[in-house]
Amino acid sequence: MYYNLKKYHEAIECYNKASEINLNRAEVWNNMGEAYTRLKDYKKALDMSKKVLKDFNTAKNYTIVADIYYLMNNYDESAKYYERAYAKNKDVKVLINLSNIFYTYLNKKKEAISYLETYHRQYSCNKEVCQTLLRYYQENQNIDGMISISNTLF
Repeated sequence: MYYNLKKYHEAIECYNKASEINLNRAEVWNNMGEAYTRLKDYKKALDMSKKVLKDFNTAKNYTIVADIYYLMNNYDESAKYYERAYAKNKDVKVLINLSNIFYTYLNKKKEAISYLETYHRQYSCNKEVCQTLLRYYQENQNIDGMISISNTLF
């Protein structure tokens, strides 16, 4: 309830108590990390999220850590964790986040486009993937790419 009322400090106290009595540790730590994120205490949020990741090595937990690094403007680390999440589960949202970091912040435009093209070849055209790819092709004046993706989209 405290979390829903945006009383994050009180929510963290409750999560600490729940953690002490061994309630679902991953869920408690994820909730605590989210509360710290809402308070913009990214260091503590990252600590909590990494604890969860250490014990529960899932794509979701890699994504949570990547999201926090992104909020901290640490795009190199964010990309590393998004890549690990994407390797575990070919989730489109993770792919879009990863490609946007590569393209926009890390100046790794070829890698961003390569990830999207590979997804497109393997899984067909997801609207969001193809729209992002089309935008990148337009920005790079790749006429052949624009024609190919436009034929797929329309």
